[in-house]
Amino acid sequence: MSGQDPAVTDASRIFCVGRNYADHAREMGAERPQQPVIFLKPGSACRAPGPASLPVGLGRVDYEGEIALLLSGELERPIVGLGLAVDLTLRDEQARLKQGRLPWDVAKAFDGSCLLGPFLPVDDHVLGHFQELSFVTKINGEERQRGDAGDMIFSPPELLSALSCYWAVRAGDVLLTGTPAGVGPLEAGDEIELQGLPGSPLGFERYQASWQLE
Repeated sequence: MSGQDPAVTDASRIFCVGRNYADHAREMGAERPQQPVIFLKPGSACRAPGPASLPVGLGRVDYEGEIALLLSGELERPIVGLGLAVDLTLRDEQARLKQGRLPWDVAKAFDGSCLLGPFLPVDDHVLGHFQELSFVTKINGEERQRGDAGDMIFSPPELLSALSCYWAVRAGDVLLTGTPAGVGPLEAGDEIELQGLPGSPLGFERYQASWQLE
């Protein structure tokens, strides 16, 4: 993971949340969840900004831009970093596995499935301003997604509470908080860019990360 935040290693766990924006749930033909839908990627799935390879011969690969949180493993100050990430999904594989009522881990947790931008250090006030954060996902310079944290179904404290029922969170773990509507397919040669929007607090309005797909 050359260029990756040093806190994130192959031993880190990337906790992901499905259907945390109602508009994305609708576009996927799914119901609004009554509790967080959590799945994992290994830390080894992460790729820092720069060149990134798409899987070959595995069908459609979709982008899903998300707000990412770097976790401390401490109850008093659980979140120590704020960034953006792209959850890559093998959509054809996922559909096939779902149809067979099989686990779809391989569609979400393959090598390179988490394009993870740098983290901005944050203080104890991050949760108080979290709902003011907004971002865009651009493909080849065209805006495809616009996410507002205030539209999330489950807030970071609710997500962390759900995680704690099953896992002891460790320093260097990452929480991807879900994607808004506008997901779509990628092709080799595409450029993915994530940007914080003006008006976002915590320095997030200057945030930018990009990947060139090979």
